[in-house]
Amino acid sequence: MANTIQLKRGNAADWTAADPTLAAGEFGFETDTAKFKVGDGSTAWSALGYFEAAAAAVAWTFQGSSTGYSSKWNRESFSLVSDGNAVQIADYGTSSTAAGATYGGGVMSSEYAFITGLSPTSQFIEKFPFAADSETATSVGTLSQAYGYMANNNTATHGYTAGHNPVTTNIDKFSTVSDGDGAVAAYLTVARYALSSQNSDSHGYHAGGYGPAYSNVIDKFPFAADGNSVDVGDISAARYQSHGMSSTENGYVAGGQIYPRYVAYPGRIDKFSFASDGNATYIGNLTTYKEYDGSSVSSTTHGYSAGGFYTQPSNAASNVIEKFSFTSDGNSVDVGDMVNDGYNTAGFQI
Repeated sequence: MANTIQLKRGNAADWTAADPTLAAGEFGFETDTAKFKVGDGSTAWSALGYFEAAAAAVAWTFQGSSTGYSSKWNRESFSLVSDGNAVQIADYGTSSTAAGATYGGGVMSSEYAFITGLSPTSQFIEKFPFAADSETATSVGTLSQAYGYMANNNTATHGYTAGHNPVTTNIDKFSTVSDGDGAVAAYLTVARYALSSQNSDSHGYHAGGYGPAYSNVIDKFPFAADGNSVDVGDISAARYQSHGMSSTENGYVAGGQIYPRYVAYPGRIDKFSFASDGNATYIGNLTTYKEYDGSSVSSTTHGYSAGGFYTQPSNAASNVIEKFSFTSDGNSVDVGDMVNDGYNTAGFQI
C-alpha cells in the first residue's frame, strides 16, 4: 500500500490562534479556505503571506488578436475581431523622416511598431507606440545600409530586415527592446528584393522575390543563434512583391507579380508548412490580381491583405481589405476598405 503524506492542517482560526513558526519549506494548509503557506524558519504564521503561483508569462506572438495596421504616408487601423472599414489614425507630416514611407517594412514588439527602410535610399529605423495614436514616428536607429522593397521578421526581442534593391543577401538584426542601429547578422541563400516574409516560433522565412530574375525560393534562418538561411522549398509560381502571412503552423504567400506577367493567376495564395521543409501548395486566390503588395497582417485565425496595386482589369491602386482563413484552404473575401488606396506599405498587428 502506498505511503500517505499529510501536511500540517487546520482551519484559519486555529492557525491564527496558534500562530506557529513553520520550518523552512514546511507547508501549513487551511482546511476551510484551501489556502496554504510555506514557512521560512523564522516568520510567524500571522506574518507569512499565502502561497501564490507566479503569474504565467504571457508569450509574445507575431500574430494579432485585436487590430491590424497599415502604414505609408499615414497610418490606418482596422479590426481583426469584426469585418469593417479602416480608420485613419495619424499622418506622419513633414517633421518625420517617415514622410513618404513607401517601400518600408514592418517589425513589431508588444508595445511598438517599427518601420524600416522607408524608401529605396533610406536606412532609417522608426517606431510608434500601439497604445497611443501619434502624429509622427520617432527615429531610433539606422540599418547597416539603405534598404527598400525589403521583408521583415520578428522575435520577442529583435526585428530582422532582409532583401534590398539593388539586390543583396543581407539580413539585418536590431533590438526592439532598446533603441539602436541594425547590423548584418545572417544572409539569404539568394540575393533578391521584394520578397515576402513569414514567422514561425523558431525561424524566419522568406519566399519569392526578384534578382536577377523572378524567384520561387523559400528559405529560412534560425532565431536562436545568428545563422545563414537554407533553401527549404519552392513556392508554386516564381513571383515578387507578394504578401507574407503566418499562422502558428504554416506560412502563406499571397499575390505578387508572376512571370510571365498577366498569366491567369488572379492573386494566388500559397501555403507551406513550418513543421517540415518542403514546397508550397496553391490553395486559393485573392479577390483581385494584386501585382504589388499592400500591408500584410496576420491574426490568430486569418491572413489579411490591405491595399495593394492590381493590373487586371485595369492599372489602379486598391483600397480593399480582404482576408482568408488559416483553418481551411480557400479564396479570400472582401471585408472592408482602406481610407486611402495604397501599395508598398508596411503592415502590423496586435
